[in-house]
Amino acid sequence: MPEPREPFPNYYLYAYCDPWPSKQDMLRILQADGLEVEERPYAVQAWIDGRRFRFQLYGGDIDDPELDADDHDLQRLLTHAGLVSAALTAAGVRHRFEAWEKGDGGLVGCVHHRMPEAVDLD
Repeated sequence: MPEPREPFPNYYLYAYCDPWPSKQDMLRILQADGLEVEERPYAVQAWIDGRRFRFQLYGGDIDDPELDADDHDLQRLLTHAGLVSAALTAAGVRHRFEAWEKGDGGLVGCVHHRMPEAVDLD
């Protein structure tokens, strides 16, 4: 009998950092906090409980990096965000991770360090 599949992710994270650490700094920050990390050509990817938490589109010529992290379990997603937030906080990086419900959902959670509100992107 095949293993049961998890439901599709209902929640995702959006990230702000001010300023964004360089790719090498992000790699060092996450490793220093004991996270399992992989360097990819344009990404830094952490593995937490077998789930991917990836800062992608690092390249300097693209734009600020983006976060790729989602889950069908909101509490687990926020727990993982908290672990990465702790690493960034220990390094003194001002940041905010917002959890959003996919589809027409709204903001459902937040983890941050010295950034209680989202920055104005305009």
